[in-house]
Amino acid sequence: MIYLNIEITKAILEIAMMLIGAFLIGIIAYGLLIGRHRDEVLNLELSEIKKENDSLLNRVDLLLNEKDDLTRRIQELNIDSSKYILKNNRYQSEIEHNISSLHLCNRELDNLKQENEKLNNEIVLLKVENENLTLQIKTLKNIENDIISLPDLSPKHNTSIVTPDADITLLNLQPTVTDRNSNEFLETPDSNLTPLHKLINIIGTATHKDDLQQINGIGPFIEEKLNSLGITSIKQISKLDDQGIELLNELIQFFPGRIQRDKWIEQAKALIS
Repeated sequence: MIYLNIEITKAILEIAMMLIGAFLIGIIAYGLLIGRHRDEVLNLELSEIKKENDSLLNRVDLLLNEKDDLTRRIQELNIDSSKYILKNNRYQSEIEHNISSLHLCNRELDNLKQENEKLNNEIVLLKVENENLTLQIKTLKNIENDIISLPDLSPKHNTSIVTPDADITLLNLQPTVTDRNSNEFLETPDSNLTPLHKLINIIGTATHKDDLQQINGIGPFIEEKLNSLGITSIKQISKLDDQGIELLNELIQFFPGRIQRDKWIEQAKALIS
């Protein structure tokens, strides 16, 4: 009986050992299967990672090539920029030179304008002097003709002949010829005198130029017209009378009565005083 129990126990132990061994073998087989599966999965993942890595390497190569291209482009742009900077500096120098030249030209132009103004003033004075000399010649010719036409008369000239360089002119000259035994007077005819000559006889000439625009009513346009007639001083305007005003209105085509309304003569006398 005891022997039988021992054999049964042995059998049970053997079965238990076999079951444990099968269990272990199953666990090992399962582990091997799981490991192989994981290896396959890892191999697949590794393959994907290698592919991605290759793709990234290709991308890196492309980026490096683009970097090289951009570097070359930047170098080219730097070279172009240097050229443009040099050109800009050269153009800037030329502009500064042109500006300096323009300033010089402006100064020369101002000087020429001043010289031109002086020459215009001299021309006006010379024109007036020429008209005065012409008037003197006509007056002297009239005197000579009167003397020749009256050979029996004893001429007396209440004048004094002066040279053209003198400050006093013969514009106000009124030569007469008289007979000692007669009360008749012969005056020099003025029918040949122009309105300008008649006006200059009244107001005289000037050797300088005033600012006529100091008189209210005389603007730049009227002043230019007056200067062209030889009226350049305020003193000349102060000598105007009714006949002179009429002649002046005719010469400059001014509105009748404007000179009296603006009181040119009174203003001129006030400025002189």
